Amino acid sequence: MSLASPKQVCVALDVLTGIANLHLGSGKTAAYLVPILSKLMGKAKKLAAFRPNPLTFREGIDEVTAEPLVLIVVPTRELAVQIFNEARKLCYRTMLRPGVVYGGVPVKEQTLLLQKGCDVLIGTPGRLVDFIQRPKVLTLRRLRYMVIDEADELLNDDWSEELNPILSGGGKYNNIHTQTIRN
Repeated sequence: MSLASPKQVCVALDVLTGIANLHLGSGKTAAYLVPILSKLMGKAKKLAAFRPNPLTFREGIDEVTAEPLVLIVVPTRELAVQIFNEARKLCYRTMLRPGVVYGGVPVKEQTLLLQKGCDVLIGTPGRLVDFIQRPKVLTLRRLRYMVIDEADELLNDDWSEELNPILSGGGKYNNIHTQTIRN
């Protein structure tokens, strides 16, 4: 694999900056989610962790640890729900299962959702850190793609306490390498 040249990085940043400045409903989510899902489509069965059938799921018996392949970090629950709904449409009739976690709802409900397994996880930093600290519920060891939506907001120092454990892959339970490119 070859490294991107400085010119390629600048072009990519210009394109991403242009996409990021588009208005609501313009397809920004699809702009990053479609290529990621496309890359995973043929490999989903091989890469994904075992997941129980949601129709026959038995609480307390069929529970698994959520091991997403894609993690999308967003600053607000409204954006998390919006992206989750888009991911559900894009994952329909594929081997990929989306999930969402955010504050303001009981942890128990979201724990049950994660224990059914998910391949694409959308979440807010605080709730993601909460679950990452519970390695029997969520681990990032199978993670292939991480997206920070609204990165201009989340990469501010205000979010560093919540974002650092996520970017480090949850500590000793995970092995993720991340890189941030800034102008």
